[in-house]
Amino acid sequence: MKTKLFLLSLMATSFLLLGCDKDDKTGNEVGTLNFKVTFWNIEFPVDKKQGVTGKENVYTLPIVDMKNYVYKFEVSETELKEGASPEGIEWVTIFESDPNQMIYFSEIELSKDIQAGDYRSIRISGKYFGDFIWVCEFQGNKMYIIPDRDPDDDSIVWEHFTETGGFDIEDGVFVLGTDRERLGTFEIKANKTTNLIMRYNLKTLDWHDNDGSGDWSDGDDISNWTVPEGVTTMMDFIVEYE
Repeated sequence: MKTKLFLLSLMATSFLLLGCDKDDKTGNEVGTLNFKVTFWNIEFPVDKKQGVTGKENVYTLPIVDMKNYVYKFEVSETELKEGASPEGIEWVTIFESDPNQMIYFSEIELSKDIQAGDYRSIRISGKYFGDFIWVCEFQGNKMYIIPDRDPDDDSIVWEHFTETGGFDIEDGVFVLGTDRERLGTFEIKANKTTNLIMRYNLKTLDWHDNDGSGDWSDGDDISNWTVPEGVTTMMDFIVEYE
C-alpha cells in the first residue's frame, strides 16, 4: 500500500550563529519549522486487546507505527498538477537519513529554519515503499508484520503528495494516482514558528494467522486496512502557528 519533507542553505545557520537576523544572504526571510510524524492510534489510543474478526485465526490489529528505509522528506512551493513535468521543481529538504538504515516513522522529528512561503507539495523518498514493516498491537504487545521483499529491487523511489492527492510520474509527467492520500498546505512565516504534524490515519489491519502460531510468520497475510469513521484520507497535516 502506498503510503508516501526540507533543507535550507547552511548560510542561514551561519548568520544565526553570528547573531544576525533570520535572513539568508539574498535577503529572503526565513521561519522555523517543527516537524514530526505520528499515527492515529498514538494520538487516540484504542483497546489493545483486539479480538477475532469472525473468521478463524483472523485478528483486527491497531496500527501504531511503520518502519522502512526512509531517505528524504522534501517540500515545494509548487503545486503539482496532472500533466505537468517534474523537471525544474525546487524541493527543500527538511529530513534526510541513510537510505540503507531502517527507521521508525514515529522517530522522525526535527526543527529547522527554512525560507518563508506557502508550501503546497511534499515528496517522500525511500526504498520498498510498497512493503512497509507494520508495527501493530496484539494482546498488549507489539507485533512486527514483515512483508516479503525482493532483495534485488532496492532502488530509491519517490512519492508525491498535495491537497489533491498522491501523484505518480508516468511518461515524464505527473498523474494523479489516488485522492485518498491527500496532504494540505502549510505556511512558513518570517521569524515565526510553524508546528507541522504529519499524521497517518491508518487505524487497523486484519492479520491472517494462517498457521495458528499466534505470531507473525512466513505464510501469514494482511488485508483490510481501515481509517477512522468519518475520515477519508490516509494521512493529514496538522498545522499550528506560534
